[in-house]
Amino acid sequence: MFVSPEVVELADAVLFWNGMPLRLHDNGDGTYSLAVQEETTGADADEIQGNIAHDSADAGKPIKIGGKAESTVPSAVADADRVDAWFDLLGRLVTSLKDTSGNEIFGEVTDSPAVNTLLARLKTLATLLNGGLPTALGTGGGVKVDGSGTALPVSAASLPLPAGAATEATLALVESAVDGIEALLAGGLPAALGVAGGLKADVMALPAGNLGQQLKAASLSIAPATDITDATYIGDIKFGESLPYGTALLGNTGVDQTTPGTTNKVSIGNPQTPFNATGAGAIALSTAMAKAFRLVSLNVHYSSAPTTSENLTLTKNALAGTAYDTVLFTANPAVLGATDLVYLPDKEITFLNGDELDLASANTDARTYGATILCEAV
Repeated sequence: MFVSPEVVELADAVLFWNGMPLRLHDNGDGTYSLAVQEETTGADADEIQGNIAHDSADAGKPIKIGGKAESTVPSAVADADRVDAWFDLLGRLVTSLKDTSGNEIFGEVTDSPAVNTLLARLKTLATLLNGGLPTALGTGGGVKVDGSGTALPVSAASLPLPAGAATEATLALVESAVDGIEALLAGGLPAALGVAGGLKADVMALPAGNLGQQLKAASLSIAPATDITDATYIGDIKFGESLPYGTALLGNTGVDQTTPGTTNKVSIGNPQTPFNATGAGAIALSTAMAKAFRLVSLNVHYSSAPTTSENLTLTKNALAGTAYDTVLFTANPAVLGATDLVYLPDKEITFLNGDELDLASANTDARTYGATILCEAV
């Protein structure tokens, strides 16, 4: 500041204003400055500062425009407190963009280039909208709907309808048909209903031909199939047809009618099944009943009595496994000097479905044999 020569003698003198020390300081270049301090340097220097500290209730008018550098987000203060401006460690002002409701939009912004980039993008978007939208609109602000470059009015009354769409004319036809049905129901249905609303049916008024027992030709109202000329058919079902010839089994009763009048055999009881084998090698005959059965007999005939001592055995081949296989009959025809062996169980022996019988002998003497195991289903 400049002062008049009349006050030069006051240089370095200390004045007081409202209790504050004021010093007129000679700057050494013909100018003078007024310092509000007693010392210009050192820890005792008096500084110009605000009268309200950070994080205290606001009062008066703020003076300082500086801030406080922090690398982390400062702690929140109470509502209406005076605060320090927040700078990062490089002295850049930290700002936060928020909407009118106080909601943060972009977060903290400290990098001016980032802000500039965002603003540049917004400017580009505004340019595109400003340049493109008017082109898409007609002179009256309408939207163009074809490639003519001219905005056309859109009217729902002039839109084409797809085939079969309901129109006033078709709705009128439907309404007319509904009116006709309503008239028919109103005129005829009440008369066909009884007092309680049930449907009246006068059986006596039915045609006489539909009542009572009729001849067989008229007893069913189903006509024969069009491709069947046989009058014994009703639809595709033939009536009065005899059973075909052949053999049939009903339970334990068998009927043989292969040749009518000749094989009229009727078998009552369980059928028996023989299993035969013949030859001059080793004897190996097995049953194949595949059902529950009992053993009736075993018969073996040799062309001559064997001389080599060896056994002929009949064994149960159990469904449960080899641990349950049982020898039912064994004989040594060489010891017996026999040409015929017959085994008839003293008591009935039954076998499960899956059990079978095996007859075996080495027949070392190569005697011609004939063997039969006779079984009966149970």
